[in-house]
Parts: sequence; C-alpha cells; structure tokens
Amino acid sequence: MWKQRSRNAWLKEGDSNSRFFHCRANQRNRRNFIAGLEDSDGEWREDEGRIGSIIENYFRDIYTTSNPSAKEVGGLGFKEIEKFNDALLAKQVWRLINNTDSLCHRVFKARFFPDCSILDAKDSSSGSYAWKSIIVARDVIRKCMVWCIGTGEAVRIKEDRWLHGGANRSVISPLPSMAPNVNVSSLIDSDRIAWRTEVVQQLFLPHEVEIILGILLSARRPDDRIIWARTPSGTFTTSSAYKMLVSYDISNNAGSSNPDSQKKFWNSIWQLRVPNKIRHFVWRLCNNALPTLVNLHRRHIVPSPSCAQCHNFPEDSLHAVCICSKAGSYLQEFLQAQTKELVPPRPPPLQQWRPPDPHCLKINFDAAVFRRSSLAGIGVVVRNCVVEDLEALACLKAAQFALELGITRVVFEGDSAVVINALLQGAGAFASFGNILDDIRVLSTAFQLVDFTFVSRCCNSVADTLAKNAKIFVGAQVWLHDVPADIAPLVLRDVH
Repeated sequence: MWKQRSRNAWLKEGDSNSRFFHCRANQRNRRNFIAGLEDSDGEWREDEGRIGSIIENYFRDIYTTSNPSAKEVGGLGFKEIEKFNDALLAKQVWRLINNTDSLCHRVFKARFFPDCSILDAKDSSSGSYAWKSIIVARDVIRKCMVWCIGTGEAVRIKEDRWLHGGANRSVISPLPSMAPNVNVSSLIDSDRIAWRTEVVQQLFLPHEVEIILGILLSARRPDDRIIWARTPSGTFTTSSAYKMLVSYDISNNAGSSNPDSQKKFWNSIWQLRVPNKIRHFVWRLCNNALPTLVNLHRRHIVPSPSCAQCHNFPEDSLHAVCICSKAGSYLQEFLQAQTKELVPPRPPPLQQWRPPDPHCLKINFDAAVFRRSSLAGIGVVVRNCVVEDLEALACLKAAQFALELGITRVVFEGDSAVVINALLQGAGAFASFGNILDDIRVLSTAFQLVDFTFVSRCCNSVADTLAKNAKIFVGAQVWLHDVPADIAPLVLRDVH
C-alpha cells in the first residue's frame, strides 16, 4: 500500500491494477461527480448530455458574447479573443503593405500575388494556414484604410477609398461615363499642383466636392500611400483596430436607439473616486451578481429568499442595499462619514509668450476654421527679442515666409501638439497631412538654425488672432514695420 502512495515508485512503475487502486479511483470519481446543473431557463437538468451542453454553452457565452469587454456598456474590460486575434493579424497585413523589402513580403508576393498588391490578392486553396489567416485579416485593414493623395496615379476614383471626411471614404457620386480604372491624377492640374476645380464640381456631389478640394497637395509630388483613419498619426495600431471591430459589432447588433445615456451611466461608475473593490461591488450590484438570498434561493442553496434582517420582503440586490431599513441606516451612516470639506482647486499657472535668444527670431503660426463659410485662415507673426491639416499648412507657410524674408536662424512656435511632435520626432508619415510635414522638413534644411516648439493657445494669441482676422481679408496680408490696431495690444502684452 505504501508503495502505491510513493511518488517515486509511481513515476517509475505506474499504477498497479490492485484493489487499493480501484478503491482510490472510485472514491475520487464519486467525490468529483456533478449530479445536475440548472440551465439558462431555470430548469434542473440531470441528464449527462444536457449537463455537458450547459457547461459548454456557459464558457462559450463568456468568450463569444457580443461585447464583454467594453466597460461603457456594462462589461469588465476583458478583451474578446477572436477580435483581438484579428487585430493582431491585421498588424501583419499592415507590415506587408508598408515593408515591401522584408523577407516575409518577398516570399508571400512571389508565391501568392506576384502581379498585384496584397490588397488585390486572391485567396488560394493551396495556401498555408498563415496565408489564409492574413487574407481574412485583410478585411480589417480595408474597413478603415484611406489613401493619402500624392500624385493620384495609384488611386482609382470609383474603386478606392480616398475621401478623408466621408462616411465610408469612397465616392458615392454617380459617375456612369467614367471607367472603373480612371485614377485621381486626372482630377489634378500637374502644372499648378492644384485640383481642377471645374472638373471636380461637374462630376461630384456638393459634399464630396468640399472634401476633395480640401485635400492638401504637395509640390514635391510624392507617391500615394495608405494611412489608417482610426489614429491621428495615420499609423496602424492593434488597439485602434480592436476598438473598431468592437464598435462595428455594436452597431450591427440590435440595441438602444440612443446608447449615450447607457454609456454615461457605466462611465460614471468606473470613474468613481473610490477603491477598485467598491467599483466592482457597484458593477455586481447593477448586474444582479451579488449573493443575495433571492439569487441563492434560485440556485437551491438556501431554503427561503426572505430578508434575514426585516423578514418582510425578498432580499434582492436593491432591497439588500437600499430598501431594507437596516441597510438604509448603514448607508446613511457611511455617507455622513464621507462628507469632507471641499478644497477649492488651484488655478493653473499663468503662461505667457517668451522672446527668443538675441541672435534668433521666433515665428508663431496658427490656423482658424470658419465652418459656416467652409473657409480657413492662417496667421503667421515674426518677432525678435523685443485642426492638424491646417496647422501643418500654417507651419509650411510660416517656413516659406521666413525664407522670403531671408531669415536663417528661427524658432517656430505653434499650439498644435500633433504637428509639433510629429516634426520633432520625425513621425507623421502616415497622417493625412504627412506630405505637408515632409515639405516642412525639406524647407528646414535651408535654415542655419531651426527649432519647433509647442506652446499653449494663450502664448500664441497673436498668430491665433491673425488667423481669425483672415476671414475679413482677401488674399495674403503682410505687415513688416507696423502692426494692425487690433493686434497691437496682444503684442504689447507679450512683451510686458
């Protein structure tokens, strides 16, 4: 018997077909046996096949429910395995699109899409499991990809997604006389590097005309490239792809016509300034997941659902926390103990414009959008020691203006953190204004000293006011030795 219980002997010789072994196995089997389970309809099932299906359905619901992850709709924040796996696979597709020199891209291209891109590749019955998984994940990229127009020679007008502000980013204007393979380059005047306004207005619907004419074109004529519309930088991230898949799933499922109130309710719970265990307790309370007597009685654990304190009503979640007289007194006592004297918040530190070094000039730039008239203004101010696309365009105009004035040592200041960080970090290549950023970097090589700095709006008030005043001017306005009357007080405030 002791030899049976010896781990060393068991590892070496295994189980002996003895009476002791059978007694131990039968005892363990009786102890681990599930006699019955309650199904989703509240009925008790003892059939072995039904018990297995109940267990299988329970765990399937945990991992394949419509949206168990989003806290804003009542979840706990767990990732959905299937959608998260699709987002990770989509990352590989994004790498194949942008890293054409990699070994992986060269192998797949030679085998599966030698004459086209991966976006136009067809599924192959003889393909490997990895290739079939990439083909499935390609649809994730297609949902939110958009072309950034350079020359327009690689983008088809009717077939590709290239409208940055559109709902589905594709052209919906009826173009019966246009062939499917006509490219966007036919809409661009190659001599002026500008859109052919009359042609665009004749072919497209008014809202698409506004979107197309608002797409910025670069004088360098860079190649067209694909960007990811779900991030400000235009670079694909697994997190943004997962959130996109979840939002698509929510929009396709039946639900409330106005989910904003539900999202506001759940967000208010998770934003409570209390310990995490209190947040989870409130979440369980709202989902009826507390071990109340009503829930325990429904699972045949206790004989009666009546409240053990007042003996008047069944103890459900609401009764246990609020309705019961004793629970209400405990709650009031807790709330009274939590009242504290409110401390007024400290005002943020005052920020002010600072002059540059003596041997350098500082150029502030800003942009303003006039939505009613669909126009925009750009303001640039040059001083000595005494919306992202438009912000990038304003910075480009500031650099061009500095070169026209013959300035060689300059500091550019703007209140767009996205543009300034992209210029400092060499990023933003996949943003919708990536071509403009490249133009700025090219012009920056002409300066002896150049720097880009982010400042708050209050430190950029002069350029901001100039941009807003552009609404009342026609064409460019330049003041070299004097200052407009409405701008002078702002300049004096910065100096003093």
